[in-house]
Amino acid sequence: MDHHKAIRDELARAAERLGADGDEIRGLSRSRLYNVLEDLGADRYLLAFVGSWGNTMSDRQVLKELQEWNRSGGHFRFDRLIASTDGKRE
Repeated sequence: MDHHKAIRDELARAAERLGADGDEIRGLSRSRLYNVLEDLGADRYLLAFVGSWGNTMSDRQVLKELQEWNRSGGHFRFDRLIASTDGKRE
């Protein structure tokens, strides 16, 4: 699976919800993508996924979160994040 293409497709879907042109979004660099989404008024969690892409989250993790983001209509469920990390503390 081409995670980069899938991530860009999910980001384009999220951006379209904010009024952007999905095709334009797919072609942006990661840093430009973050800035454009921020200018569009993207939620801080969506921006965090973009900022973490290739940094603190694997491509697979970012893709999973973006897919969930889009399925939920752009509503991040913080309780889901807490539940997924429960028991992993050292």
